Amino acid sequence: MLFLAPMTDKEEIENVFLEKGIAFGEFSGCVTAKNGDELLGLCLYDLDAKKMTVHYIETLNDIPLADGILRSTLHVAAERSVMNAFY
Repeated sequence: MLFLAPMTDKEEIENVFLEKGIAFGEFSGCVTAKNGDELLGLCLYDLDAKKMTVHYIETLNDIPLADGILRSTLHVAAERSVMNAFY
């Protein structure tokens, strides 16, 4: 079963940012797509009170999955009433 959700462990998020060579900061976050324990894709972003900046989306050549991950990431911002998003 496909499960999309934001990561909650800041240390784990920081490790993913560092692994991908992207600067980690106070407002950094990550949404993952998993099938059980198998990681299918992820999205790295920064989210503050005014905007979301998407830095990186990763899937294994699966455009519909990338779309779903991006939509789930944008939903994280919308839940916080942030409607400005940039890539």
